[in-house]
Amino acid sequence: MHLVQKIVLFTFKFPYGQQETFLETEVKYLSSRFDRVVILPLFGEKNLREVPKNVEVLSPVFEKRSKKIALTLLRLNALNFILRFWTFDIAGMKKLFKQAIVVGGLSNYLLKHKELQEDSVWYFYWGTNSVNILNTIQHPKSIARFHRFDLYGEEVPGGEVQVGHRYLSKKLAKLVFISREGLEYFSAKFPDNRQRYELSYLGTVDYGLGKQREESSDVFRIVTCSNIIPVKRVHLVAEALSLIEDKKIEWVHFGSGDEGSVSLVKKAVKSFSENITFVEMGRRTNKEILSFYKENSVDLFINVSVSEGLPVSIMEAISFGIPVIATDCGGVREVVDSSNGALLPVEITPKELAICISDLLDDSLGRKRERSREVWEEKFSASKNYERFCDIIESI
Repeated sequence: MHLVQKIVLFTFKFPYGQQETFLETEVKYLSSRFDRVVILPLFGEKNLREVPKNVEVLSPVFEKRSKKIALTLLRLNALNFILRFWTFDIAGMKKLFKQAIVVGGLSNYLLKHKELQEDSVWYFYWGTNSVNILNTIQHPKSIARFHRFDLYGEEVPGGEVQVGHRYLSKKLAKLVFISREGLEYFSAKFPDNRQRYELSYLGTVDYGLGKQREESSDVFRIVTCSNIIPVKRVHLVAEALSLIEDKKIEWVHFGSGDEGSVSLVKKAVKSFSENITFVEMGRRTNKEILSFYKENSVDLFINVSVSEGLPVSIMEAISFGIPVIATDCGGVREVVDSSNGALLPVEITPKELAICISDLLDDSLGRKRERSREVWEEKFSASKNYERFCDIIESI
């Protein structure tokens, strides 16, 4: 018999829609270690992804984004939440009211489903939104992960950071950080409950090494994989490639985004010389992306974000033995350095990025490929990391 009989997993939308793809792997390990896994998403979409047989998916807390959502602000627990964390900062107030809506709706949901509080561990996948329920309903066996937007408040306009971190550091049995940098950042701010903090990397499945480019080919393939939004700066990659004239490069991008950011990318792409080809893959399933890495040779993976937690997209790339160029933000330096690619300052210019790309492509990349795979085996194997995470849950 397992020490923990039931896990209640609080998500934003998973398994609805296409977000939170990293949970697709993790939930398989949770379901193999615990008798029951119950998923409670805040919101839902039409698409419902497949989950293991012993995983129960509840109806979303908010079935529709309607006036009913706003009415939750009038509930006593929502009003109490607002009063507890009141701020005169306008941006912070907007965030506070959003969180209060979540607290009001989720509180009402849990009071109607009291069985979710019995013989269970509450696992909050994010250190914001649903986890605020602990301000209203006490649950001693609770654990939460902290990534990026739910951790680094000063990097997200409007105080996107969880409004009650100090409170949560006392109420959560375990606070789990996906990067050592995140753990140290939080520990410096709230050192009193350090014994509750844990480092637990996310992980990816082993699909083996990807193909290497054939020696007879004179075309290099570069891949980027992210939403096209301001924080990801995909346009910077396009601007850098437009400056490279002495190499044939195929740039493949997975992901879509907002109109403004996409227009910046398209503007830079228009200035490409004939030696640069842009392949726009759009939004694809995680399975499709991994299949691409397995079936095609990729010379470099690039991530030039302004802010990150510790990108799963980079973990996936290095598992196939792909060298990486990335900016030094969040916990990125825990996965990328000069041994398996290049770690660049966040303030990198298109010209500096172009020089870095050219220099790496002039290298044979053989040892960097080997090192990428080694780093993945040492730190980011799903089978190792999620089994250890389950151990942390059982220790509560």
